[in-house]
Amino acid sequence: MKRRPGKCLYTTVRELVENALDSSESISELPVVEITIDEALYDDFETAKACEKRLAKEARVLEIQAKNAAVGKKVKDSAATKAAKGREASYYRVTCKDNGRGMPHDDIPNMFGRVLSGSMD
Repeated sequence: MKRRPGKCLYTTVRELVENALDSSESISELPVVEITIDEALYDDFETAKACEKRLAKEARVLEIQAKNAAVGKKVKDSAATKAAKGREASYYRVTCKDNGRGMPHDDIPNMFGRVLSGSMD
């Protein structure tokens, strides 16, 4: 199954814009919405130990493929290689700033907990 980051990003941005518009409308203000999408690379969130482990695993896979190719065995991409290729651009950081009324600070963890658990059904 191929990942579709475009559709996921579209849905995320659409939801953020709709929420920002609703929020600014509730206080009778013209909306000001700023959305940024940044591609997150391994360096942004991977620890040194995790990076070392991932690189070692990828090197082992490449070594096995090279040995198989040397003896004439048919070489096809393994699941690990496919996953590594697909992972390279699969993480994004989406940020939204707007001029809506916001949320009470103490309620934020509770609000997001309900939203995230409710969306998994």
